[in-house]
Amino acid sequence: VAERTGLIVDIGHWTLNAVCSQTKKWVDLGAEDLRVSVNISGVEFTNDSFVESVKKTLKKYNLPASHLEFEITETAVMNNLEESARIVDELRYLGITITMDDFGTGYSSFSYLGQLNFDWIKIDRNFLLEAMKHKHSKTLYDAMVIMAHEIDLKVVSEGVEKQSEYDYVQMLGLDELQGYIVSKPLSVFEMERMLFTDKAKQFKVG
Repeated sequence: VAERTGLIVDIGHWTLNAVCSQTKKWVDLGAEDLRVSVNISGVEFTNDSFVESVKKTLKKYNLPASHLEFEITETAVMNNLEESARIVDELRYLGITITMDDFGTGYSSFSYLGQLNFDWIKIDRNFLLEAMKHKHSKTLYDAMVIMAHEIDLKVVSEGVEKQSEYDYVQMLGLDELQGYIVSKPLSVFEMERMLFTDKAKQFKVG
């Protein structure tokens, strides 16, 4: 509904401000190698003022762009690949990490990788679930990771919840993982407690 009415642009603007404000506080408290992800809708991404708005927000909070990551779905870029490639390049030039979210769920995700300069892909949890049950699905998952690494993309495994899943993605040499085995969603206070202890470091893979 927010996308259909255009309200998603205002929601996204508020979200980006909130994320940059909070991230700056964590950086000032001493958080290292911190990268906070923001999901960007297709309506936001193709809005004429999006890149300029991002620049102003980073400047407002004096936040280095390297601490920010935008997650973009296939549907956000598929309508106009040439324009999407230009926007991706502009954002990466600023120093923002660009990730294709839910990789593999669309019909043509593989073809887009050759036309858009993403930094990361996130492989959808459904692929992991299937890989843990079926040999052919595991072969497909392995191939996606190998292919991504061959073209210098880093890979995040989504939805890692069990030790067996963790052992599998670690064996594959994935660059990062996301899921309940690390943590369920946290409040700001709980997140700060994790950031400034060694707990988060226990699950580094690669």
